[in-house]
Amino acid sequence: MAGLVERSQSLKREDLSDLLVTVDNAATPFTSMARKGSAPKNSLVEWGLDAYPAPRSTPVVDDADVSSYENMSSDRQKAQNYVQIFQRAPKVSRLANLTSDVAGVGFKQEMARSIAKALVMVKRDMESTFLGNNDAQADNGTVGYGSKSANIVISTSGGSTLQIPSGFRTPSTSINADSTQVNLTEEEVRAILKSIWNETGENNKSFTGICGSTVKNTLSEYSLFRPAASDSRSIVVSSNRDTSAATLTSGVDVIDTDFGKITLHLDSFIRTDSSTAGPLTMYIFNMDNIEIKYASQPSFRELPDLGGGPRGLVESVATLCSYSGGLDHGKIVLTS
Repeated sequence: MAGLVERSQSLKREDLSDLLVTVDNAATPFTSMARKGSAPKNSLVEWGLDAYPAPRSTPVVDDADVSSYENMSSDRQKAQNYVQIFQRAPKVSRLANLTSDVAGVGFKQEMARSIAKALVMVKRDMESTFLGNNDAQADNGTVGYGSKSANIVISTSGGSTLQIPSGFRTPSTSINADSTQVNLTEEEVRAILKSIWNETGENNKSFTGICGSTVKNTLSEYSLFRPAASDSRSIVVSSNRDTSAATLTSGVDVIDTDFGKITLHLDSFIRTDSSTAGPLTMYIFNMDNIEIKYASQPSFRELPDLGGGPRGLVESVATLCSYSGGLDHGKIVLTS
């Protein structure tokens, strides 16, 4: 017998929830934590570096006249970086903005949603750039000014453009680039902080570890038990956990050593130029000497609608400044 069935009904209303979920919630801890400096007054930002002469223990003869003098400015150097323009340009058509009622966005809210996303993306672009692998870049008419990034600041070379002066580059002992996630030890992490202390002599220092997921996972494994022998008949188990605790905790957020403390922060935007390098990298920053100078904070500027629909520009102009060069920072780059 003929009749109406659901599968052949016409004019059914769509059951579309008024919800639009953005599953990508990656944060930008580095740019959020970095101190905001004064606005640069030139596309080339410069600052001074200085150091003390080596100590001297030679005795002075009584009644001897001074015959030689010292230049206390002999170690003075200059560091530099270029500002960089960060831009996103949202645009929607007239009909998309005037007539569409998009689930989770709202009626006539498409442009507002685009602006909000563009502001987030400019912040992520900055995080990705400052934690990336780019050297400083002068505007050549084809490629614009580019800021020197952390992977170049924390290196033994100091880059090739606007090179960090030799006496203020990161020593090789402050960089671990030959361990894997299997064999990286606590002693190797402590050795990096020891190297930084050997350069600065600064006690009770707190560092910030901006780390990829693989490095963070490797460091968190320090909280897990490890068999002390492979002989199954006499295995001795060592544990870093409180045996009376009822909660299984396998995370490490702070590494405290004789040479300083590292507070760890996961970051999704480390060395995004490589699909594999980011998770394997951790930068160890002395944030007291890190600053981001903003000529323009991220903001929206409306552009003329030429008939095709509303458009605008979300823009920021900024540069990364490491006032110590690379001397009081460190780095871990796992090979696998």
